[in-house]
Amino acid sequence: PRSNKSADLIDAERKLGEALNSKGEIFSQLGNQSAALECFRAAVNLTPEQHIFWFNQGAALEELDSLDEACTSYRKVIELEPMDTRVQKRLANLEAQPERRVLSSTRVALEAGDIQALEKSLIEAEAHVEEAKDRRTRLLNDSSRRSKT
Repeated sequence: PRSNKSADLIDAERKLGEALNSKGEIFSQLGNQSAALECFRAAVNLTPEQHIFWFNQGAALEELDSLDEACTSYRKVIELEPMDTRVQKRLANLEAQPERRVLSSTRVALEAGDIQALEKSLIEAEAHVEEAKDRRTRLLNDSSRRSKT
């Protein structure tokens, strides 16, 4: 299938994406994650096939505590670059911290005044408390059995 874009336009968009990504990296180093995220999002929109742009977007989202969105960006990196173990580990680490994602979702819902989302976050938090209690009880029981033998 023939692309509607000329080679020159594709090259210009790639270069603009790279420039936006570089600008985002500078904002990130300066600690301005919101401005960095704007640049990374623009770079991703221009050239969505560039896995590094998705990675940088995910990192900025993670810094801003938008963890579900960060996970989505990291999944896209893995789709584009399946052998990138650094991103696989980062995604696995985020997915292994459900309580952190609940807090992130709660903050977003509070900022938006979304009562239904807050109620959902509360239900998720309660489930995490129950899981943590169950795990603690199992560990205490295992420890008690071991000390008796």
